[in-house]
Amino acid sequence: MSNHTAVVGHVFRGKPYNANSERYIRLASDYHLGSSATNEDDIIRELKDAQELDARINLFGDITDGILPKDFKRYTPSALIKALSNRDDILNATVDHMVAFLEPYAPQIDVLGSGNHEEAILKHHSFNILAMVIRILNMKKGVDIKLGGYTGYITYRYENQAGGRTMSLVIYYHHGFGGSAPKTKGVLDFSKTSDCYEGYDVVAMGHKHTMASIPDVKVTIDKNGQPVFRDVFYVRTGAYMDYTKDSYAISKGYNPAPHGGALIRTRFRRKGKQVNVIQGAV
Repeated sequence: MSNHTAVVGHVFRGKPYNANSERYIRLASDYHLGSSATNEDDIIRELKDAQELDARINLFGDITDGILPKDFKRYTPSALIKALSNRDDILNATVDHMVAFLEPYAPQIDVLGSGNHEEAILKHHSFNILAMVIRILNMKKGVDIKLGGYTGYITYRYENQAGGRTMSLVIYYHHGFGGSAPKTKGVLDFSKTSDCYEGYDVVAMGHKHTMASIPDVKVTIDKNGQPVFRDVFYVRTGAYMDYTKDSYAISKGYNPAPHGGALIRTRFRRKGKQVNVIQGAV
């Protein structure tokens, strides 16, 4: 078997469970922090909701907008929030803004993953902006946020308070690829992913600035040669950019898109777990 290392995996110990208890995970992408078109109030509502639910938080890609003056294709002064405008050190200011924005929620954040905007900063400016943001948050808050890749696995292991079986929730995430998909909502991308990867409960993708939640069933064979049916979800997380004059969506001819990520709810039963996905405005 060949050994591929492009997919980053992280394992976390979840809060112990008992029968009928619930655990929550907030998944989101495409915050595009620093863009004047981003509706930060919508993001904050989701993050505060995660705090109230004691949910773990995982963000996978385009957390920053990161449009810099040398990006001749996309940069205009009006595309930046006021905190970043009229600055020679826009990257430094972007790091400061991201840290200040995420700091109140840092104790609940497990993974910050990369997207095409972070990858562009790394490629053209030789700077891993997420690594720096994570380093500062970990030092300031005494937490242990992990740096995720463009794609990866996130596994939560939950121990039974009564000493029963340990259950796992496995999330495979990929920031996303390709252009906008106004008709299909990016649903066809999941068929490419599900053909390759196994063992997940949830597949999450972003990038296309639209939302979807699709239940499915995977079938495997146990050690006795009998079929085992596993419920899975394919989830597309949206963006938070308003349809304003500063938004690239208008010049590109895109339609207004819903805002929001996804809330993964795991309810534990005596003989297993039930996973559900909640999307929509908080």
